Amino acid sequence: MKPFKTTALVLSGLMLATGPANAACNTGSCGPTLVKELYVNTGGQVYVELSDSLSPLDCTPVPGGYLTLDMSLPTSDEVYALLLSTHLQQSPIWVRLNNQSAGCTIAYVQSEK
Repeated sequence: MKPFKTTALVLSGLMLATGPANAACNTGSCGPTLVKELYVNTGGQVYVELSDSLSPLDCTPVPGGYLTLDMSLPTSDEVYALLLSTHLQQSPIWVRLNNQSAGCTIAYVQSEK
């Protein structure tokens, strides 16, 4: 095989293997995806925008395409910390949502490299 073809095959394989370009949402989760925006208001509500289309989800996002994090839950600080760190590092994350929830509430998140 000629060097050019070998290099092209390796590069195309790397492009396919790197997320979140191949990421997608399904009925209950998104990932791997990127946190595009975090929005926190003074009332304590946390809104999360992902880099993927939310249309396949089995929940109703907040207008503007935001997911919500319920900060009254015992592990919400840890979930928020992981969302923030992946947002700052532009690292991929998996987000699991509560099915049929108003505001597409986040059940848990998972980060992996």
